[in-house]
Amino acid sequence: METYKVKFQRISVYGDIDNIRYRVILDQDIPGYKIDTNGQIVKSTVNYIDIVPSALIAQTIRCIPNLGIIHAYLVEKNLRGTGKRIGIDAAQLQAYLTDADVTLERTEFHPGEEYTTSDGEVRTHEFDGYTTTIKDIVVTANAERIVDRVIDRIMLGGI
Repeated sequence: METYKVKFQRISVYGDIDNIRYRVILDQDIPGYKIDTNGQIVKSTVNYIDIVPSALIAQTIRCIPNLGIIHAYLVEKNLRGTGKRIGIDAAQLQAYLTDADVTLERTEFHPGEEYTTSDGEVRTHEFDGYTTTIKDIVVTANAERIVDRVIDRIMLGGI
């Protein structure tokens, strides 16, 4: 396991309706794997992490509980209004996390190694890669003000 101190620059979205992924662009390169011009996965350096939306949201909320208030509010509001469980999205995360100082822990894995899913299911890695865990986030003063204003509006019923 290696630890990296990085700054989040932006979040982009890719995939399709059944497989949305977030790509968090970092201010520096870290070890990672890329697909080369021949379609092979090779060890290299990358300036991003690819992560499923629920993992980024959960890890961010674990580091910054006030963001969890907003996420829970949006989920409940959307469940009541549309019947869909929709909380914080990439644009809202980007508005909050841009220029945040972040500590990442990355553990390299290889094909054949076992891992356990969040549902407790044991699976086997099919390719080389890294598991990334966000250990700490320090947001900008502007981001703190945004969240404080949103929470104030939630509490006063203004959203």
